[in-house]
Amino acid sequence: MESFRGGYWYNLGIGGQLNWNGNYLNLEIVPTLAQDLDGIQLETDYSIIASWSRAF
Repeated sequence: MESFRGGYWYNLGIGGQLNWNGNYLNLEIVPTLAQDLDGIQLETDYSIIASWSRAF
């Protein structure tokens, strides 16, 4: 049903990057500050994002 879509959410990403011998390790924690969802969407408390890359 179209009346059960949308809403809003506010997130704040806090993270950092470690550079070691051409390797990059990234880590970010993203807590949800506020959210108001319409419908059957799942709420999110926080997210954790990590990546690793190599420069050559």
